[in-house]
This record gives sequence, structure tokens and C-alpha cells, in this order.
Amino acid sequence: MDNVDITISLDYGLREKLSQLAAITKRSEVVVIADMVAAGIDRELALMKDLRRSVESSFSLGSGRVISHQEAMKMLEDVIKKTS
Repeated sequence: MDNVDITISLDYGLREKLSQLAAITKRSEVVVIADMVAAGIDRELALMKDLRRSVESSFSLGSGRVISHQEAMKMLEDVIKKTS
């Protein structure tokens, strides 16, 4: 798989934490960041897919079924709790 270089800007405090984590784990800062980005994207993607499935299974635009804002927020909170 080909890699893509991405440039990011970190505040000083976050950079210090990154350096500490890299030192503790004996990995380079680049590897730490790449692993964390991959894990974060995997987690967020799974969350969004679960959210979409949950909403689609409970609400279909063609069905004429309407849910309240409160019901929708409850569904979202349930999905977030499940994936946290």
C-alpha cells in the first residue's frame, strides 16, 4: 500500500505529549501519529456506519414515519454509548 504524506500543526502541549508517548513506546513520532490516526478513523467510521444503520432501520423517508427530535437524540446517544 502506498503512503501519503500529510502535514499537520500541533500546539506545543500536544507535541510534548506525542514526544512522551513515542519515548515510552519506543516508536517514532510518525509511527505513533499514523497508528493513532488509523485507530481514530476506524473508530469514527464504525460509529458513522452504526449510526446510519440505526437511523435507516428506525426511520425511512418513504414510510411516512416521523420521529421527534428527542427520539432521534436518544437513538444517537445509544449508538455513541455502544461504540464508546
